[in-house]
Formats: sequence, C-alpha cells, structure tokens
Amino acid sequence: MAKPILLLQPGVSTVGEGAAGFNVRGGRTDQNLVLLDEMPLFSTSHLLGFFTNVNTDVVQDVTLYKAGIPAQYGGRLSSLMNINLKNGNTERVRYQVGAGNISARFMADGPLGKKLTFMLAGRIAYPNWMIKRFPDRIKNSQAFFYDLNAKFRYQISSNQQLTLSTYLNHDDFKFPDDTVYSWNAKAASLQWNVQLNSKFSVNAAAVYSSYDFQMEGIKEFYRFKFQSGITHKELKANLIFTPSPTHKIEAGGSTIRYDVAPGYRTRVDDESNINPRAIPSEQGYEYSAYLGDEWNPISWLTLQGGIRYAAFELIGSRTVYQYETGMPRAPETVTETKQYGSGESVQKYNGWEPRLSIRIGVTKAQSIKLSYNRTRQYLHLITNTTAISPVDFWKLSDNYLPPQVADQYAVGYYLNLKDNTYEFSLEGYYKDISSLLEAKNGAILLLNPQLETAIINARGMAYGVEVSAKKNKGKFNGQINYTYARAFVQSLSPYPLEQINRGNWFPANYDKPHTLNIATTF
Repeated sequence: MAKPILLLQPGVSTVGEGAAGFNVRGGRTDQNLVLLDEMPLFSTSHLLGFFTNVNTDVVQDVTLYKAGIPAQYGGRLSSLMNINLKNGNTERVRYQVGAGNISARFMADGPLGKKLTFMLAGRIAYPNWMIKRFPDRIKNSQAFFYDLNAKFRYQISSNQQLTLSTYLNHDDFKFPDDTVYSWNAKAASLQWNVQLNSKFSVNAAAVYSSYDFQMEGIKEFYRFKFQSGITHKELKANLIFTPSPTHKIEAGGSTIRYDVAPGYRTRVDDESNINPRAIPSEQGYEYSAYLGDEWNPISWLTLQGGIRYAAFELIGSRTVYQYETGMPRAPETVTETKQYGSGESVQKYNGWEPRLSIRIGVTKAQSIKLSYNRTRQYLHLITNTTAISPVDFWKLSDNYLPPQVADQYAVGYYLNLKDNTYEFSLEGYYKDISSLLEAKNGAILLLNPQLETAIINARGMAYGVEVSAKKNKGKFNGQINYTYARAFVQSLSPYPLEQINRGNWFPANYDKPHTLNIATTF
C-alpha cells in the first residue's frame, strides 16, 4: 500500500496530533481546511473514525500547515492539510487489489492514448459480520462505507495541462432498533495549468464540493427523517512570477458560493408522533484576493510574507429578528422582524489577513522559524452535544454570529541529520481567537429558527509545545510525536445568567493537554 509522504517544508509542521488527525492547535474539526486536489472536504473519517476518509493508495503527498500558512489559503482558523492525488502513469495500465478482515480496496491507473492518463481507486467496508459476534447490545448494529477516487490528466501541450479530479463517498451506521445515520460527500475539481515562459505560470480551477447528513428514526410511533447539508462552489485563479531562483511572487483570488441547509425533519408515516419542522436554507458568497512573496536573499535566510483580503456577504431570502435593547436575546424579547428577498444583501463582513514567516538557517542541518498569521472563518460548524450521537450542522455568519478571527504566533527549532534520515523538531505556539460561539446552558441548537437566542459570543485562547522525532530511511522507520496543548474559552455575555463559569476562563470541549502519537513501518 502506498504511504503518504509528509513534507517538512519551511512554514510547515507535522508534529503533534496534526500528523495523525485533523484536530490541531485548539481548533475543532470545523476550523481545519482539508483540500484534496483543491476540493474541500467536510467529513474527515469513515466508520466512526476508524478509517481516514482519504484512500492512502491514491495519495501522492500530504502537506500540513499549522504555522506560516501561505496567503493563498484561508477560511479556517486552525490548520491546512493539502493532499495531492497521484497522476496516472504514462507507460502501461496497472492494477492493484487488496482485502482485509473488514475492508477491501482496488486501484487502476495508466494511459488512455498519448496525451491522456487516468487513475481510478475505491474502497468498501464490510464490518457487519464481525459486529454480529459482539454481545447482544451491540450485535444488532450495522456499519458500512465506500469511497471512490478518479483523476484524469490531459497534456494539452508541453507546457499546458488540464486535470479533472473527483471524489465520492457514503457512510452509514445503525444503532439497534433506534436510529440510522448516513452521510454522503461528492466533490470535483477541474484545473488548468500553463507555463507561459520561464518566469510566469498560471493556474485556474473550478471546484465543487457537497456534504449531506441524514438521520432516520426507526422506533415505532417515532419514525422520522432528518437531513442537513452544505454545498461549496468555487472559482479561483493564481499567477506565479519567479524573477529568480531565490524569489517567487504569487497573486490571485477566488469566489465561493455557499448553500447551507441547516436541517429539516419530516414524518415517515401517519402514525409517527414527530412534528415536521424545517429551518430555511442559507446562501452566501466569500470573496478573497491575495499577494504573497517568498524571498531567499542569502543562503541562510528565507522570508515569506503576504496579505490576504477576505469578504463575506450573506444573501436572502431571510427573516431577521430584532430584540429588545438591554435584554438577553430570547424568543420572548423579539420586538420586530425584517424580511429580505431572494438575492438581497443581508449582512457583510470583511478584513485583512497578514501573514509573515522567517526561516533562519543556523547550520546546514539546523534552522529556526518564526511566524505570524491571521485567519478568518465565515463558516461555523454547530455541534449539538445533547444527542446520543452528535449531530452537527453548518451555519453561515449572519447579523448576530460574526466571523471567527484568529491570530497565531509560533516559533520552532528543526534539526535534520544524515541526509534527512533523522528529523527532530520543537515548536511552540500561542493563538488568540475572537467571536467564538458557545451554547447557552440548556440551549436547543438543532432545528432552532432563532439560533442566535441559544448562542453567546466568546473568545478563545490556545497554546502549546509540540515535539517530533522521525526516521525516514531504512527498513525500520517511523515517528514519535508528543504535544502539550491547552485550549480555553471565555464567555462574553454581559448578562450574568448567560455567563459560563461566571465569565472566567474554562477548558474548551476540544482541550486535550497531552497527545502522544507513534507510527512505525518495517
């Protein structure tokens, strides 16, 4: 099985939990951006977390940015995991098949003529035969997933190519005689790359990604169906100018359209005691433009800086509630409503996101990196912690829920020995987060048409130290990562009854002080 390559680059870190998961630096899963050939993924695992949602057979390389995030990327607070898929080989068609106790996989790649190559891969899981051997409380459960990857690359000319990548997955899980959960993801990207000359290159992409979650209640007299989802449509373009081997300038921009279905619930039959309910869908646009510069003026110094401007607009149709001044937001304190028509602008946000990182080469084997970056997140993942199995749904920033903003500072020491056979890193960071969302005590989040009455504004703080040791070559290799990380939240409500922990700092739900990861290969 192909092994993904974790690239250690200036401004890139793979230590701590980020090397094995997506929950890094005080950020929940909604605060990490996972790109698969430019396609954003909204689900990150299969089979309740036992499998990654990306088939490692098709991975060419993985780059995890947790500090010094390039100005090209934004939209999330915690980290960026950029995954590139393999291209089909140009020599001959090859096949690869494998099967295990609970899953099987296949992969095929090769040429389709002189200029076109393909790669096709898939996985399927069949754990139910094993689940049946568990005790009675568990054996009536069911679980299943499959995923498919495809990539076609057309070489238009020696300096121009067109690439189409697609991704499809399905998961479902059933509790005994209770509830069936299922979710689907579909994504595609069409990328055009051209090398204009030795100094200029251009790449453009059209991206589509959707995620749908379904829940079906199967208990007698309480049968229902619930569904929520999100769709991401994006156009982006980048221009790269390389005036010299030690200097690279990038500029570009993107436009994203979001369509969010917070959720709707329907009856399955007339005998059901469940009341139907639907929350109106949301639409919004995110615009961004950036300018980045990477310069290596002398052999031991690398400077990487940039500026990104991001703007967001929520559009109708929408109903906005007005609340009594000086009183907590609640259904009882509504004073009036304002209606917005389809396509009408409801709320706007914007701001600058500066980025800066400095890499100092102490010796050929040692380096020190300093970085600062600001990011904004206009998309929120709302977690309903009162459910037996958490039901999450997406929410756009609006009049009462502003975008989250994070400022992160990091410093790291890196050591490579024996031609990169051994790698060691030590990195510390501090992050300040504003406009976090926290649920009020006893809040109802799911199917709440006035979600702002269940949410209060908060600020966050995260800090930690990450240590990593890695062996890359030889028959026996692997890595050990340890992270000490803290994440705290402070509610900012002016009303004492709404404050959490009396307005004092408290550990966040995703606060995990100690994390140890060990991975080996023989």
